[in-house]
Amino acid sequence: MLPGFHGDLYLVCSMTFVLALISVANQVSKKEKAMPNERSLLFFALILAIASLLFLSGSQTAEALKIVDPGYRVVTVAKGSPLPGCNGIIVGRDGALYVVHVSADTVSRIDPRTSKISTFVPPYAGVSFPDDITVDERGNFYIASCTAPGEVYRVDPNGMKKVIATGLKGPNGIHYNSRTDRLFMSECFFGNRVFEPAYVGHS
Repeated sequence: MLPGFHGDLYLVCSMTFVLALISVANQVSKKEKAMPNERSLLFFALILAIASLLFLSGSQTAEALKIVDPGYRVVTVAKGSPLPGCNGIIVGRDGALYVVHVSADTVSRIDPRTSKISTFVPPYAGVSFPDDITVDERGNFYIASCTAPGEVYRVDPNGMKKVIATGLKGPNGIHYNSRTDRLFMSECFFGNRVFEPAYVGHS
């Protein structure tokens, strides 16, 4: 059961949608076209019911999250939601967090001491659908782009991008092995392969 206000909100939205659906069904049964205002009401009620269900599900999920081990504590690194579509994250050689945004074509830098968020790679730099990120010993970042044409980027510490691999099928995970100084990239279900891109970290 949904508690208090949340339960009432979902009940109202659901009843509105059902009543609108019945009204349209009656019009169809009489071989009449549903009036524009009735179609609008049906569409609005449907969107409202879905949105309220997602909101309530998210609220209950958030309320259910707890720290089980007392040896750990939660620290908020960045407040709010200025980080849309976060996917991959790595700690850079400068100690900052670097986050790729698959839905925003950007890379953000987060200072863990101040929680300040800044843009490291802007959306106009050509980093398309970044899915994962890793960093080598020299501070160069490597980013897997999960969309066509399936590219892997090298981004230097100044944010300058270079394509080092292309023509792949859904690049997904990417990892730099500091012990062997090698770079590995895996494809998702589009290709199901693992590659070692031409490593240009030495250049």
